[in-house]
Amino acid sequence: MTPSPKKNEAILFSTTVSINNNGNLITRHESVPPDKVLHNLGDDYYAHLICAIVRHCNSDSYYFDEQLDSLLKTF
Repeated sequence: MTPSPKKNEAILFSTTVSINNNGNLITRHESVPPDKVLHNLGDDYYAHLICAIVRHCNSDSYYFDEQLDSLLKTF
């Protein structure tokens, strides 16, 4: 369960790992779309910084999935 953002906070990126009835792990990565961040916040330093953070998290999520898959195969 993804925690709800507190007042004056927004979730930029989240990862959820769950298991289904067949024993399979499911990973779900969710993030704000960077283009919408730029549209809503404007073309300034902080908007681009937020977009860079989100893109970095998205990029690392593929590595996370690979590492989790490798770990599970060792069992």
